[in-house]
Amino acid sequence: MESGRLPNVFPAGGLNCRHQWVLATVDSAEMKPERGTHYRTVYSELSREKTEEVISALNNPAVLAALKKNPINRIAIERTGNKLCPAEYDWHDKAITINSARKLGVHYGEELRPGTTGNMSAATSDKTESMRRSLLQESAHHFQNVVPGIGDSVNAAFADASKRPITRYAGTSAEEYFAESFVAFMADPEALAENDPVGGKMVKQAMAMMRKCK
Repeated sequence: MESGRLPNVFPAGGLNCRHQWVLATVDSAEMKPERGTHYRTVYSELSREKTEEVISALNNPAVLAALKKNPINRIAIERTGNKLCPAEYDWHDKAITINSARKLGVHYGEELRPGTTGNMSAATSDKTESMRRSLLQESAHHFQNVVPGIGDSVNAAFADASKRPITRYAGTSAEEYFAESFVAFMADPEALAENDPVGGKMVKQAMAMMRKCK
């Protein structure tokens, strides 16, 4: 958070997304991430409109079902001062921080080249889309943290010798394998299915577990 600047705190309410993103949203009154239901608080240095565009990445039935039972405690979208870290999840506090400081050609602007691209949030030409993907990536950690059974499924998939991580970062740990595969499943499911069937199956199993969170 920048010194002397108060973050925007947005009230509960619907999300309005003007743009067509790679991560499709669902235009339904029953499918909107809401403060107090799916997350407890939001602190953002972005405009209200941009903040809503980022959070609308969570518009997915399985995602909302899991968050309804196990909400994210805090979502912060702000300059963190760490140029190397686009986002992070606090496993103890169940909080997500998205670094809003992103530079084209450094933090985003790559094409998705399975197994070669650094991470999924970099594999887009749009800054806001990059932040949306970071939110999904960190949300995947949250789901692994709070939804029973996902951790075992993730560990089994990562131990599978036939896996082909969708990005370089996905190959660094079981947790990042799941998180990066989760974003790919949402953003480019065909690429994930073609390149890494093991990862695709893992995410589908996780989504099934998340849907049961009612």
